[in-house]
Amino acid sequence: MSNLDLIDSICGTCGKEVSLTKLRVSTNFQYGQDFPVDDFEVFICPRCNSGSVLNLKLQYKQGRRREEIELLQRSAVNNADMYTLSPGPLPMPRLKNLPDDIESAWDEVLNAGRASAWTAAELMCRKILMHIAVDQFDMDEGLNFTAYVKKLDEERFFPRMMMPVIDGIRERGNRATHDLASTPKEQAIKTLDVTHYVLRTVYEMSA
Repeated sequence: MSNLDLIDSICGTCGKEVSLTKLRVSTNFQYGQDFPVDDFEVFICPRCNSGSVLNLKLQYKQGRRREEIELLQRSAVNNADMYTLSPGPLPMPRLKNLPDDIESAWDEVLNAGRASAWTAAELMCRKILMHIAVDQFDMDEGLNFTAYVKKLDEERFFPRMMMPVIDGIRERGNRATHDLASTPKEQAIKTLDVTHYVLRTVYEMSA
């Protein structure tokens, strides 16, 4: 199978890290002579058999004839900047054995990241750490983030070397709440990485 027939991704349906496999190519519905508006390829997840639609981005279609677009479409799988996938790939895998409220919060993080809403994703990661404090130590709801992190620190819930990272999430979350600037993707991904690590360690690996 050609590498043009596979996309390494996190399936937007089941949340597993997989190689999506090309199913077919379809080209329909043309405006004028030069601009096909529905050029896409369908890729199938080998785990859940759901389809993801690869669509060449608009700037690569405009001003090109059908033959050029079809060539670009076939080669786009090697350059994620050239296409969109629908449903979009998740930024991190889903996790097993999470309590219902934490699973719901993690799903919100993943869906925000899927939509490139990185500020919202990072803010939800703070809420997840609050959820963990409530779940693990029966803390009251409605306290501020610092109180939850302090409790987690006192209980030595995190390795000491991780506390500066956790505190960094607090500081960045405060800036995201009060500043006009949005959270850059690269920064948010680091926060998601840390949150994923904590969730996986506490709930998935200890089950």
